[in-house]
Amino acid sequence: MVDLMGRYDITRQTQVQVNINNVFDKKYYAGICTTCYSYGDPANVTVSLQHNF
Repeated sequence: MVDLMGRYDITRQTQVQVNINNVFDKKYYAGICTTCYSYGDPANVTVSLQHNF
């Protein structure tokens, strides 16, 4: 699984960040027990904006 993260400082007080998880959208097991298999999350993107006062 490949994850990417990028962050950019708009100003000294404001930043924007982008996270991309499971870039190639591969199926993988996040958890395995004796009677079940749990797949991990599909590809997804999160964008956040932070401002410090």
